[in-house]
Amino acid sequence: MTNEKMKVLIADDTAEFGKACQREMALLGMEAVLTKKDGRSVIDCIEAQRFDAVIFDVFMSGLDGIEVMEYISQSFTQKPIIMVISAVDSAEFESRIISSGADFYFLK
Repeated sequence: MTNEKMKVLIADDTAEFGKACQREMALLGMEAVLTKKDGRSVIDCIEAQRFDAVIFDVFMSGLDGIEVMEYISQSFTQKPIIMVISAVDSAEFESRIISSGADFYFLK
């Protein structure tokens, strides 16, 4: 058994969400890395290093969350846990996000 910390990528570098999540995850013994809320930045980060989980808003600049999930599913045999957040409160939308590859869907 290893003592490796769970490594999480958060695609939001704001103090209101990203930095607050990063602080909370550190308190839980996790390593959280922040990047811009931009789909291309998310892909660049997951290509550069391994993450156990990725958290992003479905609506990002560059590439949206669905495009990022498609890339991950096509490019990685061992994909990270994908957690998608959104302000859209719709069962149909949530179902679409889960069927696109998200493991979890959270409302803001």
